[in-house]
Amino acid sequence: MKLKLIIFAVVAVVVGLGLSLIVPHALENKKILVSANQTIADVLKKDFNQSGFLVWLADIFKTNENLKPGWYSLGEDKLSLLSLWNFFSQKQNPQEVSVRLLEGKKSAEFFNILETAGVAKVSDLKILWQKPPADFYTKYEVLKAWPKKLSLEGLLFPETYRFFVNDKAENVLARLLEQSNKNWLSLGAKNVTAHEAFTLASIVEAEAATDEDRALVAGIFWDRLKYGLALQADSTVNYVTGKSEPGASTADTKIDSPYNTYKYKGLPPGPINNPSLSALKAVVHPAASPYLYFFSTKDGTIIYSRTFAEHLENRVKFGI
Repeated sequence: MKLKLIIFAVVAVVVGLGLSLIVPHALENKKILVSANQTIADVLKKDFNQSGFLVWLADIFKTNENLKPGWYSLGEDKLSLLSLWNFFSQKQNPQEVSVRLLEGKKSAEFFNILETAGVAKVSDLKILWQKPPADFYTKYEVLKAWPKKLSLEGLLFPETYRFFVNDKAENVLARLLEQSNKNWLSLGAKNVTAHEAFTLASIVEAEAATDEDRALVAGIFWDRLKYGLALQADSTVNYVTGKSEPGASTADTKIDSPYNTYKYKGLPPGPINNPSLSALKAVVHPAASPYLYFFSTKDGTIIYSRTFAEHLENRVKFGI
């Protein structure tokens, strides 16, 4: 009699275990994030408030060996332990994050933001930014005439993006570059290369804030280039010194750097930041004006002048 009871108990336990594995349990439909090193028992407890025999069973069967971290959307009302195990081992959805990259910022600032968001490492991004993959130069029109000695500074289009967490650096840079390429093609630019346009647009971005001022400033810069005058843009000097104030000191304007547009005529070697579409449009479609000089007041208002003498008078008048 005792033997029969023992056999019955063993059979009952085996059957119970089997049913627990295959019989569906009601679980709430929801989107959950599974972290590295979590088990299904952890998920059941944390995300579904489960406890007792089912959680114990999940622990016994070590249902974390094939568990992949990521976001999952459960769309079934009931799941058995076996089907749940299979679900988490095969139906991983990559985690996404929203990242906002502001216009006028340097690529290094973008990389820090992307690493903080868990998208890609700064070191990996810098390597490919400094020396892009060879196929980038044939794939993207904006890069076809881009000097290969230059980085991708200026071509990482500022916008709000959704990226996968732990993505490849190449995918991330390609996404930003693709947007710049799309914007460049949409402008239908003529008589100006992408290198010239993005370089000047980065200066315009730093020098003027409104669409109207950007068009006027771009026109002034194009005229100064045409007449053989130095651009004398404070923003290019600050790019060399790393200073953030809007103006540049007399000493700074004498620094020997090809990016110093007080010392060297023409455009600098490349962009000084990643400009907005507004600045790029201003460069491709500048506004004609009689002005050759300008400066910004302390409140950001731009004062335009026709002659250098008038420019000096206005600087005295506004205390600049």
